Amino acid sequence: MINVLFVDDDDSVLELGRLFIEKAGDFSVETARSAREAIGKMAENEFDVVVSDYKMDSIDGIQFLKTLRNQGNDIPFIILTGKGREDVAADALNYGADFYVEKTSDTVPMFRELANLINQSVIRRNAEKRAKDTERIFSLLADNTADLIYRITLKPDLRITYINAAAERMSGYTPQEYYADPTITYRVVHPDDLAKTEEAFTHPERFKDPLVMRWVHKNGKVYWSEDLFIPVRDHKGDIVEIIGIARDITERVEAEAALREANRKLNLLSSVIRHDIMNRITGIYVWIDMSRKSQDPAKIREYVDKIDEAGAAIKQILDFSAKYSGLGMKGREWVDLQEIASRNHFGMPMSGIELKVELEGLRVLADPMLGMVFRNLIENSVRHGGSVTRIWVHWHKEDKGARIVIEDDGTGVPAEDKSRIFERGIGRGTGYGLFFAREILSISGMKITETGETGKGARFEIAVPEGGFRTEK
Repeated sequence: MINVLFVDDDDSVLELGRLFIEKAGDFSVETARSAREAIGKMAENEFDVVVSDYKMDSIDGIQFLKTLRNQGNDIPFIILTGKGREDVAADALNYGADFYVEKTSDTVPMFRELANLINQSVIRRNAEKRAKDTERIFSLLADNTADLIYRITLKPDLRITYINAAAERMSGYTPQEYYADPTITYRVVHPDDLAKTEEAFTHPERFKDPLVMRWVHKNGKVYWSEDLFIPVRDHKGDIVEIIGIARDITERVEAEAALREANRKLNLLSSVIRHDIMNRITGIYVWIDMSRKSQDPAKIREYVDKIDEAGAAIKQILDFSAKYSGLGMKGREWVDLQEIASRNHFGMPMSGIELKVELEGLRVLADPMLGMVFRNLIENSVRHGGSVTRIWVHWHKEDKGARIVIEDDGTGVPAEDKSRIFERGIGRGTGYGLFFAREILSISGMKITETGETGKGARFEIAVPEGGFRTEK
C-alpha cells in the first residue's frame, strides 16, 4: 500500500481527493490543511508521497517543497497548480518536485491522472533508491578490492569516468589525479606495451585471452597486470568507452620467471655434475687398467690411491648436488638474514674465530636456499682464509636497494683468482660453492662480488635490488 499525504486548505478538495485516490488503487490517504500541519504529521508518520496544493495561506506549496528539500527529505512530491500557472510548475520542478497537475473543474480525470502520477513517482523513487543502494554496494566492493576497476570514455574526448582506489597502489596516482588528467592512463602503461594496449582498445576482437601488460608506477617500479575489458559501442559501431578490470599478477609473473630460471640452473647443475662425474669415472677405469698391467707394487698402490681419490671426489660431488637439488623449487619467501647467517656455521672448526652478525630485523625476498650461500661464504673464510680470527656480516642501505657484506681478516683471495672466483671448478674442494652461491642469488635478482684486498682478508658484497628487502624491528 502507498501512503499518501494530501495537503490543501480546502476541506472539500481534501475529502474529494481522498475518496477518489483511495478508490483508484492500493492507496491510503492522510490529509492536512496546511504545510505546517503536514510537516507535523510527517514527523510522526511515514509517507510514500506528498501531494500539495500550490496556493495556500501562510506557506505555499513551493515553500513547503523547498523546506523539505532543505531538510534533505527527498520524498516524492506532486504539486497542484492553477490552470495556466506554468511558472509555478517550472519552479516546482526546479526545486525537486516529481510532477505537477493542473486543477480543473473536471475532477474525475484530474484525480485519475493524479493517482497515476502518485504510483509513477513512488515506483521511480524506489527504482532510484535501489540504484543508489546498488551503486553504494558496488562502490564499497570496488574500493575495497585489490583489482583495479576502471571506465574510460574514448570519444568524443578522453575522460576517466570511474577508477577505484586500487589505482594508487598499482600506479602511484590517485583516482582524483586520473579524473583531472586522463592522459595518465597512457603514461602509466609501459612503453613496450603501449602499442598492444591501444590495439586491444580499438580492435578487441583480436584478443581472445586477457590482455597481459605492464604498468610503470610513479616510483619507477614495474607491475604486471591481466586486463579483462568490455568495449562499449555507439549506434555506428564505434568504440566510445572501455570498462575493465586489471588484476595485479606481478608476483605470479615473477614466480614463473624464477621457476624458469631455477629449471635452467638445475639443468646446468645436472649437466655439470654428469660431466665431472664421468671425468672421474673415466680416470678410475684408466687407473684400474694400469694397475692390472703393472707388476710394481708401489705403482699399484699409487693407482689405488688415485682411484680412492676419484671415488671421494665423486662422493663429494653427489653430496653437493643433493644440497642444491631443491634450488628454486619452493618459490621466494621473506628470509630472516640474522637467523640464517647466525646458524649456518654449525659443524665448522670455529675455534678462535669470532662470528659477528649485524643483520637484526633485515629480511630479503629470496629462494629458501639462501642459507646455503651464507654457509658457503662463512665456510670459505674458515677453511681457506688462513689465519682468520674474525668474520663480520653486516649491511647498509643504498639509493636503490641494500648491500650485505661478509668479510674476514684472513689472507684474502689470491690476486690471480679474483676475476674467476665465481666460475665453476675454481678454488679448492668441488669448485662449486661460490659458483652456485652466485646462481642462488641471481634467482632473486641479487648479485655478488668479491672486493677484498689480498693479504688483508676476503670481502664478499651482495647487492639486493629495490623492493627485495625490508626491515622489521
